[in-house]
Amino acid sequence: MNIGNEIKSAWNEVEGVEHTVVSFLAKEYAAFYKHEPAIETVIDDTVKYVEIGLPIVLDATGEGALAPAVTAIVDEVYSDLKVVSATVYDFGPSPTAASILSSVQANLSSLETAGHVKDSAKLAKLKLIVNAVGALAAIIAKAIAAAQAPVPAAA
Repeated sequence: MNIGNEIKSAWNEVEGVEHTVVSFLAKEYAAFYKHEPAIETVIDDTVKYVEIGLPIVLDATGEGALAPAVTAIVDEVYSDLKVVSATVYDFGPSPTAASILSSVQANLSSLETAGHVKDSAKLAKLKLIVNAVGALAAIIAKAIAAAQAPVPAAA
């Protein structure tokens, strides 16, 4: 089973994600280099997307400095994403990386549910960020499944 095909398949299966910046970057990378994007590249693109997008969403709340609770969540999100990136780069897709991404997604969702982002346009952008992290988790889960799939016996 080809992990590159699994990556593309995961992008297509996650509803609404095919139009995000991260998936666009993955598709452009594949087209430019004439091969499927490596999972590390998709992870790096997702990390950059979150690091750029999250401050835009949160800084535009018009409330000045971020509340300490929000700052703590954002710091944990950034830290966790860097751990996922390093873990996958060094050891490949793993259940640990998938678990960390689930935590990142929950933390990002908590920014919305706790009312830290009230503007509906900003909430929509926060959902894009949450969806991008969810898509990355789906890609890692697919890559894990592909790596663990039994190799067909030669006839």
